[in-house]
Amino acid sequence: MSVENNAPNNASAIALYLGESYASLGVFNLSEKKSPQLSFEKSVFLPQISFKNLLNQTKVALPEAQIKKVFIVTRYLDRLKSFRLGGSVAQVVLEGFENSYAATNTKALSLAASTLVISVTEEKIDEEFLTAELARIKKINPDANKIVLQLPEDKISAKKRELVHAFFTKAEFKIFVCSQPSDLGQVRRSLLNAGSEGTKEEILSEIKEAFGEDTEILFWTGTEFTTKFENYELFASASDFLASCISDEKAQFGAYLDHESFRMITTVPKRPWASPWGLIPLEHKDLAELPPHPFSEIKLDHLSMLSIAKKPMQYEPGPVMAGRGMKPLVIDAFQEDLADNNYMQSLFPNMNSELQKKKIQNHFSVLEKGQATNLLSTTKKEMKSYIQAGLLTEIKQMSKNKPVVLMGPLQHLIPDDKNVVANRTKNFFWPTEIMKKALT
Repeated sequence: MSVENNAPNNASAIALYLGESYASLGVFNLSEKKSPQLSFEKSVFLPQISFKNLLNQTKVALPEAQIKKVFIVTRYLDRLKSFRLGGSVAQVVLEGFENSYAATNTKALSLAASTLVISVTEEKIDEEFLTAELARIKKINPDANKIVLQLPEDKISAKKRELVHAFFTKAEFKIFVCSQPSDLGQVRRSLLNAGSEGTKEEILSEIKEAFGEDTEILFWTGTEFTTKFENYELFASASDFLASCISDEKAQFGAYLDHESFRMITTVPKRPWASPWGLIPLEHKDLAELPPHPFSEIKLDHLSMLSIAKKPMQYEPGPVMAGRGMKPLVIDAFQEDLADNNYMQSLFPNMNSELQKKKIQNHFSVLEKGQATNLLSTTKKEMKSYIQAGLLTEIKQMSKNKPVVLMGPLQHLIPDDKNVVANRTKNFFWPTEIMKKALT
């Protein structure tokens, strides 16, 4: 979907990248469709400045702008990946198939609360039974307001399915219908749609609160911006968008770097998605994470040697350069290299202050001196070189030495290498890249 022709002078559109821990927003004036002018831009670190605050700042900065459309690429829902979902999601399930979605992967995170399951048969379903079950569910969780219907057509008649649907519609539940309840992947898909509904609605409601109920909000899924999608598709939004950018460069592989992740993207779709909640039939373009994670802690291991933690830290409170972080992260090691990076300066305005630089210097000084032996000791400079060499090696292996598109606001952390055929997306800025696609 594209922006309008012949828009009034104050008609504007927002291009928004909403990551797990940051938002990058640009407002474009639509008076000239072929070349919308960027009239406002801002990137914020969400643990320090909320999404709602960012939208309010945008509104204050451009009080006369009429925001008609908001184009969004997102990884925001990835913050759900470490959580059990479904605490407010009820299910209507054929008796004997309760929690069947977990049958093939008992180690996956939960997608539903077993206490909110309504087990049914054709004979059981009537108004009295549903009323009693609704009362039970509301007693367990008064906030339960979403329900997934898993009613196989060969076991439950159309009349009874319609009765269940009408009953919970009247009870003001958001209804998600699993059309193939015998397919566990489809069951997980429906449960994930329900479990992530609140997060999606949070995004939509805050945008509409700031710019009006009539604001059209489009998310990138698959190959286009659209208002029609299922929530589970948003988990592939960013990788799908980046894959589209890679295709524009006539390449198959891309490496994307920001402070949230270093990762490889491919234009060749993969299916199914091995989600934290089990296999889900989602086509996606992520190839692999490039180690190390930028939020992994640099520390002394059990041998008192400098090492990088395998698991990343949480985004809150952030790196040392953000002002509140107490442990040096991989991204902190590159503070000097990032000193002139506009993206990083916008996220962490105090990163170049003498106080923050001294904190980072002190952290790494303690680590260097704390190593057990000078013979095997590693300096911060050497650690950075190892990280960059490792990234290059991973990129070469994953791309099978084919051309690679380097993308993202931290792409310059990948040094030029004559053995890697790479095209860099110069001056990568999420809102600009998003608006380019919105215009096509």
